[in-house]
Amino acid sequence: MITPLLYFKLQFRIKFLLSRLLSEIKFYILFVLPFIISVAASQTSPLATSIVPITSQESFTPQIYTQELIEDDWVLEKTIDPDKYIVGPGDKFVFNLITSGSITDIKLQVNPTGEILIPGIGLILVDGLTVNQTIEKMKTESLKLYENGRINITLANIREFKIQVIGHLANPGYYVATHLTRVLDIFKVVIRKERKNSAFLAETSHETITAPELSQRNILIKRNDIIIRVDLERFGMFGNESNNPQIRQGDVIYIPIEKNKVSIYGGVVLTGDYEYVENETLFDLIQLAGGFTANADSSYITVTRFINDIDKEIFKINQLEKIKTFTLIPDDHIVVRKKKDYRRQDIVNIFGEVKYPGWYSILPGETLLKEILNQAGGYATKADQTRINISSKGILLDNEAKRISTIPYPDRSNSELSYLRARIRSVKGGVKLSSSKMVLKAMDFKLETGDAIFIPRYFGEVEIIGGILFPGRYPYEPEMEIIDYIELAGGLSKSAMKSIFVVNAETGTKIPAKNVEKIGNGDTIFVEEKIEYRKWDRFLEIINVFGQIATILFVIQSIAR
Repeated sequence: MITPLLYFKLQFRIKFLLSRLLSEIKFYILFVLPFIISVAASQTSPLATSIVPITSQESFTPQIYTQELIEDDWVLEKTIDPDKYIVGPGDKFVFNLITSGSITDIKLQVNPTGEILIPGIGLILVDGLTVNQTIEKMKTESLKLYENGRINITLANIREFKIQVIGHLANPGYYVATHLTRVLDIFKVVIRKERKNSAFLAETSHETITAPELSQRNILIKRNDIIIRVDLERFGMFGNESNNPQIRQGDVIYIPIEKNKVSIYGGVVLTGDYEYVENETLFDLIQLAGGFTANADSSYITVTRFINDIDKEIFKINQLEKIKTFTLIPDDHIVVRKKKDYRRQDIVNIFGEVKYPGWYSILPGETLLKEILNQAGGYATKADQTRINISSKGILLDNEAKRISTIPYPDRSNSELSYLRARIRSVKGGVKLSSSKMVLKAMDFKLETGDAIFIPRYFGEVEIIGGILFPGRYPYEPEMEIIDYIELAGGLSKSAMKSIFVVNAETGTKIPAKNVEKIGNGDTIFVEEKIEYRKWDRFLEIINVFGQIATILFVIQSIAR
C-alpha cells in the first residue's frame, strides 16, 4: 500500500528527473546540435566543438575535456589592454559553458565580415569593438537562451593582417602585421629586404637608394584621414611610444628617403649630422644628441644658417629660453662652445725602475722632476741612478724627417742622410741624461703635460766584441778605461785592426775610442778586425778583374785601327 508520503516522494522524484531531462534536451537542441551541423557543413577544424555529456543518469559530477585553446606563443612587450585592443576578422576566442551536468569548450573565430558565430545563438557583430565589449556582448546574447549556465570567454589568439608600405623602396607593398606590431618592427623588415636586394640594383639610377638612406625621423602613417608622424631615432633615445606607435589594420606607412640634415658639434655627447625634422627646436636636437657634456658652455651657442645659396648668417644664443624656442631649418650648423680648462688633469708618466710607476698630476711649468720622483717612491733597487730619459708628448712629430722620407734614396743629399741617421739615434723632444752630474742638474727640470720619465735598469756590465781573444760581457767598473777592458778580455786577436769604437748604450751611436773619455754602464766596445777570406777565391777574383781590363784594352785597340 502506497502511503501519501511515499506517493509524494515518488512524484517529486519523477518531476525532478523530467526537469533535468528537459534541460538536457533543450541544451542539445538549441546549442550543440546547430553548432555540430555548422561544423560538418564548413569542415573547418578551428571551430571544432567538444561536448562531454553526463556519463550516467545518476551522476551529477561534470566531465572536463582538455583542448588546445591557445595556438601560438606570443612575445608581448606588455599585457594586452582589453579596453583598447580592437577586435577584427581573425581574432580567436575560447567560449566556455558550464552547466550542472557538463562543461563545454568551443573555439570561436571572427569571420571576414566581422561577425562571430555562437552555436544555438547565431551571428553577433563584433568588428570594431574592444575585447571587453565583445565578451560582454557575447555573454548577454548567450544568457538570453541559457540563463542557468555559467559562461567564461577569453581572447585566445590575435589576428594577423596586411598593411601597405610605400616610399622609395626596392620592396614596397604589403607586409604582415598584428595589432601588437609597431612601426619599428616593420621598418626592420623593410631594411633587411632593402639590404638583401641592394647588390642586385643598378649603379647609376634611382634604384641605387640603399637602406641606410631611408628616413627614420620622417616616417608617416596614414590612418583613415589622420596623418601620424613617426620618429624612430627619438623613440630609440627616449623610449616614448608615441614616436613608435602600434599598427592598426588599414594603416598605410610611408618611408621616405633622407632629404635634409642639420649638424651639431662641440659640447654635446653625440656630435655629428642629424636628419632634419620640421619644427624641431634647438633644445630638441641637443636632447637627441645626448644633452650637454660636462664641459659645455651652454651660455654660448652659435647657429650658422644659409640665407641664400652662398651667404650665411650666424645666430648667437645665450639663454635657455631661446634654446627652447629657436626653430631649426635644413643645413643649420650648430656649435656648442666647450670649456677647455674644465677640470683638466695635467699628468705625466713615470715608469721603469721606480717603486710606484704610473701617472701623476702636475702643475705644468711648475712641478719639478724630483717632486714626481719622490711621489713615485724614489728609485727601485735595480735602478741606474746615473741615467734618466725624458720625452715630451707635445713635440713628437718630426716634419723634417717626414719630408726626407718622401725623397727617393738616390736623390737625398748627404745632409739629409745625416739628419735621418741623427734622428734614428734620438727621440724628438726627448733628452737622455747619462751621468750622475747631468741627472743631479735635471732634478730641477720643470715638467709639462704628457712628459714621460723613464728610469733605466742598472745592468752593471760592458760588452766587448770584434778582434778580441775572449769577447763577451764583463762587469762594469766606473774607474776602468777601454784598454783595461781589452786586457780583461785577453787582449787583441791576430785579426784585430787598429780601429776601436764604443757604441753608446743610450743613443746607439758608434764613436771612435779616442773621442770617448769614459766607458759607461752598458756600453759596447768594438774592435774592428780583418775580414777572413780564402786565397783561392781572392785569386779567382783578381784573374776575373784582369780579364775584364784586357777585354776593354782589346776593344779600344780595335776601334783605333
